[in-house]
Amino acid sequence: MPNAESRKIYLKSLLADRIDSKEMDKWVNDTENLSIAHLKELVTAVTILGNKYADAIKTLGSMKVKIYSDEAMEDRGIKLAGEMASEAKVPFARNDF
Repeated sequence: MPNAESRKIYLKSLLADRIDSKEMDKWVNDTENLSIAHLKELVTAVTILGNKYADAIKTLGSMKVKIYSDEAMEDRGIKLAGEMASEAKVPFARNDF
């Protein structure tokens, strides 16, 4: 994820003079742990679609994807792709032809 300085540079490039420095600092702080794609979506939602900033930031915050390790997924009872493939009953294997 981009650090605060990177987020500030990116947001400034998109927002130009639409918000003051105090507001810019708020946007930078509120977007911690969001991706560049999230930042672009935030700017689009607020400046183009006319959504309220608080609503847009809340929505984007709920979209954060948590990536779990294989072990953590197994602990949750989630089968991994490799396990599912090895358990699958495929009617024809390559060497059956």
